[in-house]
Amino acid sequence: MSKHLIHQMTSLFIGLTLTGCGSYFYCYVDAIGTEPTDKTYYIENHLPEDVNPLVVAEFNSNLEKVMAHKGYSRTDSANADLKIVFGYNLGEAVERQEIYSTPIYQYNPGGTTTSKTNTTLQNSYGQTVAKAQSTTTQKTNPSINIVGTQTGTSYTTHQDVTIILDAYSNITKEPIWSVTITDNAPTSVTSDMRQIMVHYLFNAEPYIGTNTGKKRYSEIKMSDKRLQEFKNIK
Repeated sequence: MSKHLIHQMTSLFIGLTLTGCGSYFYCYVDAIGTEPTDKTYYIENHLPEDVNPLVVAEFNSNLEKVMAHKGYSRTDSANADLKIVFGYNLGEAVERQEIYSTPIYQYNPGGTTTSKTNTTLQNSYGQTVAKAQSTTTQKTNPSINIVGTQTGTSYTTHQDVTIILDAYSNITKEPIWSVTITDNAPTSVTSDMRQIMVHYLFNAEPYIGTNTGKKRYSEIKMSDKRLQEFKNIK
């Protein structure tokens, strides 16, 4: 097996391993306010104008699942205790340069090496009285060794994501609680908000109606059973 092939196989293995790190979805959540006693609400959308109305309805459905898990019930504006302002904004796309290092591997096929040692025996007069030869055999197993590193540069485009969930009394119009979700994500991710909105909302759900005291890091494993069950709720 050639060194080049071994290097390709090892690089592929590393790439697959690193891809697994992407199985976590994370963001930051900043919440303030208190849990109200009365929990009926309606949704007022503050979304970009170019969002398809069908997508808006889907976003609202995801939010409704989150709110139901917290004990809230959606109704119309005439009968609601709360108004929930739900919106998001995407910042300007910015290119990011990252320098990375990867190891260089060398394949050692192993094998057997033999060495011979000659020994001469002399008497006290310096005369040779005997000669001997010994043979040593050493076996080594195949191995892959790191022999250096190489650097490279990658370029990705990221943009800020901001999602707001603000609850107001539908009677007094006073603010009750506020949740702000933020992230700086690759545009390859933010280009499909339909796919990721549910993950942002699921991450924020524990903090609705609470006071985090600061911006908090929140993550969820994509294979998390709770997330899969949440997605399957109709």
